[in-house]
Amino acid sequence: MLPARKTETLLTCIALVPGSHSRDHFSNLLWSERSEQQVRNSLRQALSALKKLFDAFDSQPLQIERTTVFLANQSIEIDAVRLQNLLDERTPQVTAEAIADANASGNFTHVGYRCQLSGCAGASLPVK
Repeated sequence: MLPARKTETLLTCIALVPGSHSRDHFSNLLWSERSEQQVRNSLRQALSALKKLFDAFDSQPLQIERTTVFLANQSIEIDAVRLQNLLDERTPQVTAEAIADANASGNFTHVGYRCQLSGCAGASLPVK
């Protein structure tokens, strides 16, 4: 379980939108109401919590650089991406299977923030 809703949102945006993401973008998106120092501290704490989440992996999939953040390990399977790929096939059988799988696993929870990155709005996040 992640320590804060904004940390969940950060992970959701990083995971659901492929590629490298600007640290400044996340700072402005999630903590725009705070001072610059508070924003830096909040982002650093959130990224630290995410790094700890991935400590069980053989290699750290979360890559945190000076100005960017990205998931480097392509072997990570993200339930929401898998569900979206199945739904994109748009056949009744595949759609029914995808929804049944998501409901049966109970792995989806709604994240209350909207990621303002292409393809990431009202995203879902697997939780333990």
